[in-house]
Amino acid sequence: MRYILLISVLFLASCTAGNNTTKPTTTKPTATETRTIATPSYGSGKMQVEVFADFQCPACIASNESLMPIFEEYAASGKLTITYRQFPLTSIHKNAKWDAIAALCSAEGGKFMEYKKVLYALEKSKASKAVTDTERVALAKWIGLDEAKFASCLSTRAFEKQVESDMALGESRGVNGTPTIFLDGIKLDMSLFRDLNGFRTFLEGRMK
Repeated sequence: MRYILLISVLFLASCTAGNNTTKPTTTKPTATETRTIATPSYGSGKMQVEVFADFQCPACIASNESLMPIFEEYAASGKLTITYRQFPLTSIHKNAKWDAIAALCSAEGGKFMEYKKVLYALEKSKASKAVTDTERVALAKWIGLDEAKFASCLSTRAFEKQVESDMALGESRGVNGTPTIFLDGIKLDMSLFRDLNGFRTFLEGRMK
């Protein structure tokens, strides 16, 4: 029963902020440099999973604890590949864009998966309160990233343009809330799944 309630609440209540939040930010860029990297991904399987998420979004935080471990388990076993897209809902989540930039800085250092986990945990503990760059850098140091390089990447907002590119891509594909998950290019309606075991059965059926 606990799992049934969890999966139902998680996907019937995603983070949305009205019709205007899916557009790329129009604020003046603060980055003094622009870098591009391969979009973070995990796994090497044929099945393609694409996740648009916001680190401050409560539904994304819940998904990272319940649903994403299932995807990541299959990715680790070579059955699917997960691509992580940044989709901060900037009008309601003031931490989210800078969290997304920090996540890409961690990807440049080869530790996106580790950083993703601790950043979600930090946002959960902060309960919508402000997250500082000092805290983001502390997380990077904690997981073994080069503190100085990460701090420089973050302070220059080096991946701001890539975040905005992900936001524009999501908007073009009809993303209007987070988390939004595509399976082999098709947007999943997660409310169709009653429990996590049923979701596993669905995925395994698609893998055959």
